[in-house]
Amino acid sequence: MNNVPLPYLLLKIVLILFVMVGVMFALAWLVKKYQSRLLLFSKGKKIQILEKAMLSTKHFLFLVEVENKTFLIGISPQDIKVLKELEGKPKNNHEEA
Repeated sequence: MNNVPLPYLLLKIVLILFVMVGVMFALAWLVKKYQSRLLLFSKGKKIQILEKAMLSTKHFLFLVEVENKTFLIGISPQDIKVLKELEGKPKNNHEEA
């Protein structure tokens, strides 16, 4: 066995634990931060969220496609409403370039 002093080994173990815990917290923070973005544009079979617009901290507009029909949905803390059913597929501005 090596003749390494015990305080040095304990310090090394504590530092390694701090690094591991720090990496775990960093990963948890990244997952929390990017989870909504990953789910926002998920390609489900029948329901797709095409776009999201934040009107205020608690009010949102969603453009949602359900079985080839497009809906504009308003969301507030008190209510969720279908504001309008849109005709046809929405134009994608990125396709024009």
